Amino acid sequence: MKLILIIFLFILPFTIKAEKILKCDESYDKYKTSKCLKEIKRKLVNTPIMVILYDLNNTLYTSKHIYMNICNKNLVQYKKTDEEGKIKIVLTSTETKNCPLKININIKTELGKCEKGKSARADWNSLDLNNNIKLKCN
Repeated sequence: MKLILIIFLFILPFTIKAEKILKCDESYDKYKTSKCLKEIKRKLVNTPIMVILYDLNNTLYTSKHIYMNICNKNLVQYKKTDEEGKIKIVLTSTETKNCPLKININIKTELGKCEKGKSARADWNSLDLNNNIKLKCN
C-alpha cells in the first residue's frame, strides 16, 4: 500500500505540470469560442509564451529591441529578442485585465524598418496561438 502511495505522489506533480494549452476552434458557435478563449486567458496568465519573430525577409529577427502593446495598453519597457529570434512573454493578470476575451499582443520594431522610416509590426493573439510570427509593413 505504501508503494502505491509513493508512486502516486511522484506521478501526480508531473501530470499537473503537463497541462497543455489547446487552440480554440473558430466555429459559428460564439458561446463555445468565447468560453474557450476565457479558459485560455486564464491558463496564459503567468505561463511563459515563446514567440519566434521573423524579419521582413523571412530571416530570424535576432538580438533586436521590440516594443509590445497588450490589448491596446503599451508596456513601459521594451524587450530584446534572443539569438534565435525568440521573445519570452509572461502575461500577468494586470496586463490581461484590459482584454475582453481574446488576448492581442502587437509587436513593433524600432524605426527605419519600413518605408519613410516607419517601424515594422507583427501581431499575436490567443485565438491563433501562433508561435511563429512575421514582421510586416503597414
